Order: sequence, then structure tokens, then C-alpha cells
Amino acid sequence: MRDYGHKNSDVVFNTVGNIFAGQVNGKTAVDLSRSFGKEFRERTSQNLSTDSESENRSLQLEDRLPVHRIETLSPGFFCGKVQDSNEKTNDYKFFCGKIIRPDAPQKDYWSRRKPTKDFEGDYHDEIMANFLQIKADVDYMVRSLAERYGIELEEDRKVREAMEKVKEAGKDKSSRKKK
Repeated sequence: MRDYGHKNSDVVFNTVGNIFAGQVNGKTAVDLSRSFGKEFRERTSQNLSTDSESENRSLQLEDRLPVHRIETLSPGFFCGKVQDSNEKTNDYKFFCGKIIRPDAPQKDYWSRRKPTKDFEGDYHDEIMANFLQIKADVDYMVRSLAERYGIELEEDRKVREAMEKVKEAGKDKSSRKKK
């Protein structure tokens, strides 16, 4: 609401079909409770006296998800509703649930994980050659497009010279390894 203002946030909130929310307070909780609507719930009351006993049943219209429940959701709990379409109707539009964090399996995974192999040492020359080829291909594409559309590129001489030095250093390393 603070980013959009009251009017715009109301528009956004009222046009959303699917809602997924955790604990919220204040006006947001009231709006959320109102969006879930109301339903009839059966209430039973009993009266006992020395002479008689009576039971009264009635239907009352109550919030599906009251504001106080939304405001007191514990961490990990959520509520929401999903929208259906004309082609496929959904009988269960409202839901509440809990996200269960699998702490133990994660710890187990990290304890069983094997370290990855250091590829840079074994494949340094190949990686460098691929890098230089990709750079040359991108440079060619940029220059081709610039030429086609008449765009003048500003050459960065220092970067070009540095890349040439890297190429030479790569060639020197590969020639040393071949010997």
C-alpha cells in the first residue's frame, strides 16, 4: 500500500484472482478476510434446567477466515484462494496450510556432498581458447551490425591491447605444455 497509495492498492487487490498470504495485520487482514467471503455455519446451543433440557440449532453467516485468524498466523502458515475458469471449475477454492522446512534432509545432503573437481587446472587452455573465441564472435557480430546500420563504434584501444596480451600469454602456455 505504501508504494501505490490507498486507491491504487485497492484496485490491485480487488483485481487479483489468486491469493496466497501469510500473517498480515490491520486493513490488509480485513480486506483479505472480506475477499474470502462468508459461509453458513451450523451452531448448536443447549439449555439445561431442573425441569427440562433443550437444544437449539441455527445457521449463522460467518467469515470463512476471520480477521483474528489471519492476524495470528504462525510462521510457516498461509491461507489463500484460487480462481477457476469457465472451462474448469474448482470446488475447493479456499485453502490453509503450513510449509514444512525439511531441515534434517538438507543437513544430510550437505554432509554427503562430495567436493567438485577443479577444472581450471586441467582445462585452463581449453577454457581460455573458448573464451577468446566467444569474445571474437561477439565482437564480429557487434561490428557487423554496426556496419549494417551505419553505427560508428568507439574503439577502446586499451581493452583490445589487453586482449591481445592475453591471447599471446595463452599461446605461450600452450606451446610450453606441448614441449
